[in-house]
Amino acid sequence: MAGELRSVTLAAPGFFGLNTQESGITISSGFALDASNCVIDKFGRIGSRKGWTEYSNESVSVTGAVRAIGEHTETDGSLTTLFAADSKLWKLDSGLDPVELTAQSATITGATQANPCSITATGHNFETGDSVTITGVVGMTELNTNTYTITVVDADTFTLDSTDSSAFTAYTSGGTATKAAIAITDDDWQILSYNNVSVFVQQGHQMVYYDGSADEYVEFTSAPGSTTPSCGSACFNRLWVGDDYTVYWSKILEPKAFAGTGTGYLNIRELFGEDDTVTAITAYNNRLVIFGRRNIAFFAGAEDPTGIGFQMTDHITGIGCIARDSVAAVGTDVVFLSADGVRSLGRVIQEQSAPITDISRNVRDDIVQYTQSETEFRIKGVYSPQDAFYLITFPSTGFVYCFDMRAPLQDGSRRTTIWADIQPTALKVTKDNTLLLGQTAYVAKYDGYTDNGTKYRMSYYTNYFDFDSSTVEKILKKIRIALIGATEQEASLKWAFDYNIDYDSSAFQLSEGITSEYNVDEYFSDDDIDNEAEYSSGIILDNISLSLGGRGTVLQIGIEADVNGGALSIQKIDIFAKTGKLVV
Repeated sequence: MAGELRSVTLAAPGFFGLNTQESGITISSGFALDASNCVIDKFGRIGSRKGWTEYSNESVSVTGAVRAIGEHTETDGSLTTLFAADSKLWKLDSGLDPVELTAQSATITGATQANPCSITATGHNFETGDSVTITGVVGMTELNTNTYTITVVDADTFTLDSTDSSAFTAYTSGGTATKAAIAITDDDWQILSYNNVSVFVQQGHQMVYYDGSADEYVEFTSAPGSTTPSCGSACFNRLWVGDDYTVYWSKILEPKAFAGTGTGYLNIRELFGEDDTVTAITAYNNRLVIFGRRNIAFFAGAEDPTGIGFQMTDHITGIGCIARDSVAAVGTDVVFLSADGVRSLGRVIQEQSAPITDISRNVRDDIVQYTQSETEFRIKGVYSPQDAFYLITFPSTGFVYCFDMRAPLQDGSRRTTIWADIQPTALKVTKDNTLLLGQTAYVAKYDGYTDNGTKYRMSYYTNYFDFDSSTVEKILKKIRIALIGATEQEASLKWAFDYNIDYDSSAFQLSEGITSEYNVDEYFSDDDIDNEAEYSSGIILDNISLSLGGRGTVLQIGIEADVNGGALSIQKIDIFAKTGKLVV
């Protein structure tokens, strides 16, 4: 004979986020064993993530994955989106159409009949030894479509080596000299922007910059000792780039200039050892931070690295950054991917040293496993202040981990959910807090509740719980769920006993109106503008009650829904069961 009716209430389902690190029966009921395509909002509700929509316009020229996104500030203060795809560099014009950045060129205004031929091109910015192709000359057409090695005479003139134009037709007008394009074999650029200059760095590739003066990229005329750095940072009023064991810095306020007074370099081989190299550079707590794979060095006095005040203040060994683009400033902290999980420097301003925090503690083994199958420059991370989350992508697995950064859990970790399907290949938060995503053939933005018109599946599953009585059978009677979602949103309740993966299922649909038990005022105050905007049009608060069956000692509950145009979040779950026989 069935015993008393007992209940379990999950007042904030999944409030602690995903936990795949510990046993599902021993963890708190606030954890989730599955939180796919979910976020945790500022009220602690677990709900559906947003989707993505096209940000850039369609272009037949862009067909591959967008793997790097940057934001350039023009001299007039306007902002331009830069990106890399198809082994080319691009910008978005004012109408958001992709425009390819081509190799630097100069307009020809004169050509002499001489040996060697002398070309006038005001402000050409070429260097001796460059190869240029000439097109569009009127009159001295013998020059057209040919490629020449040049010798620079001055800022406005260069000669064509071994070219005798004495017998050529006289120059009349026009013409363009275009420098040979750099060899681009991949799109794993890091885009660094400072003082109206955006610099592109990629391992094994020539460092170039874009300054907005033309739809061109420009090679450095005063490059650092290494012209192919793999990482960098714009901080302390200058540009820093790293290659192998060396970090170079530009002149103050001049990110184009890596030669002359005010520039220099720092060799960290002795500090990091022969088997470690520079992987990332950033600023933290008024310190320059240089990451290796197993080292982190902190330097004070980076405002003037040529002065005596520029010196190392701290050195951490055994922990480092293994993915350049995972580094993100989060308020007063810095988050990065190490070999054993996602870490936070977590240092207190008043202290010189404190333990580094493992923010991925509750999903660490999964993170470590996925990291091993990735290429380091394909892992991307970003912090969105508006959404208060840090994202990190693992493209080989197709997963994105989302860490809620509002407040740490008691152990210092962060509440975690996981995204599938969306699979961004690049991440960037713009100055207006738009979260941009790299997609195949598009720069996209995090917005709406479809993935570019395609629905996606949200799923949440509780931990296993036994109603505080592990040896007594439970007979499931009813489950009541408080939900916030789109009108007539369809979803399914899943349940199973005793670790069975063959779940029973009951479909349900949100109603067309707001129920009296869960009214708007309970969740949205008058000053909660952001939340009301998110949950206003076509969004209802509903209380679903389902009579169910099944028996066992340990129960797990899940909720799944196809997100197709509207948000869905879970406010509360009440589970009612009667006790049965003693199980021994």
